[in-house]
Amino acid sequence: MSRRSPTKAKVSRRRPADPSDRGPSAATIQRQLSRAFAEAWQSFSSGGTLLKKPRIAGIEFHVATSNYLIQVTYAQPHRIQVSRRFTHDLSAEFRSNWRMLRSSCLTDATAPVAARLWPEVGESIVQLSTSFVVFHELFHVLNGHTAYAMVRSKGKPRQLAFGEAAQKVAREKKGKAPPSAAETKRMLEAYYLELEADDTALQWMMQGVPLSPALVRLVELVSGQVAARDIAALDNGWGRVLAFRAMIAALVVTVRLLERQRGDETRTPALTHPYPMARLFAGAFTVMEQFADITRAENGGDGAKIVRLSADEAEDLDTFLRMIARPIVSAPWAARDSTAADDGFEVLGPLVVTEIKNIILGRNPETEPVSQLLRIQRLRKAMTKRLARHRCMGPVIGSTPPPAN
Repeated sequence: MSRRSPTKAKVSRRRPADPSDRGPSAATIQRQLSRAFAEAWQSFSSGGTLLKKPRIAGIEFHVATSNYLIQVTYAQPHRIQVSRRFTHDLSAEFRSNWRMLRSSCLTDATAPVAARLWPEVGESIVQLSTSFVVFHELFHVLNGHTAYAMVRSKGKPRQLAFGEAAQKVAREKKGKAPPSAAETKRMLEAYYLELEADDTALQWMMQGVPLSPALVRLVELVSGQVAARDIAALDNGWGRVLAFRAMIAALVVTVRLLERQRGDETRTPALTHPYPMARLFAGAFTVMEQFADITRAENGGDGAKIVRLSADEAEDLDTFLRMIARPIVSAPWAARDSTAADDGFEVLGPLVVTEIKNIILGRNPETEPVSQLLRIQRLRKAMTKRLARHRCMGPVIGSTPPPAN
């Protein structure tokens, strides 16, 4: 059954607004990451979803001694290591865009309604952002990435990092020879692992775990009814729209943080430079599939996914692009440095809606990140085979978007 454009509901009760209205502090981000890890690992450990249970020691916060934000160690017991710089950077990202997030997520709400809803919407975005980061690292383990990487590194204890610097993306500096064909292949393979971890994390957040406390309160505020178990199961209505907007907002905040880790030498188009923006396009497509409840997909000859849409699904996707994605990705996000707009989010972010339409309609992509994303996804068939014996779960629930042209 197609989900039609929802209508707004009356707010049933008031909750005091955050008096600071400035966004989360670094200490809040750290607490949320710790909470997200504890809840996520408990759900996997007790849920009967694991074919084999890896040993994970926990999540650690410390001053980084190398250029990374978050990473997970290859060897067991695995450790998720968080740079304190990451907690400060994510806090700064939220605070510089806090008012914009409020206006874009609640763009169609009256001022009084927005004032009542924003505490829950804002807290939901922060909870989803930190959960996304934690689930990403956990799925590096559960999807077999760390075990596969351990084999590739011949048993040397190394890390998979949530960021480009650790994937050697910044190695092509001025005056140095470009990577060899073998190095390029390894780089694209490493980036495939990042995309699969992103995608599976997003899927699990929408259909594998209960709603966060803030999302429960939000849905009950706008509907007056008890919320569904997870985001994907939410009934049509304003609560569903706001929940999916919060998902997209959390994704964009994280991608923007990654974009700023790129050096100037990697801002120009090149086959060997997968863009952080590619992660936004892929992630947005994953969220869109859940919103439209698309479950039918075919594998192309090169392993990429092909989605054939029914008329109802096409209508739902149009609703997603118009009501969910556009208000967030087209908003005036704050530029944090002089190079931020060169070839990053400020230029490409608003093109997310256009590029998703191009993909759905079988048109050629207009941006280099999506062209690269399609090339990376051609590794899917081979990588699925290589990772099979290392998986800790059954078939990976995440899709591997976008569909092939």
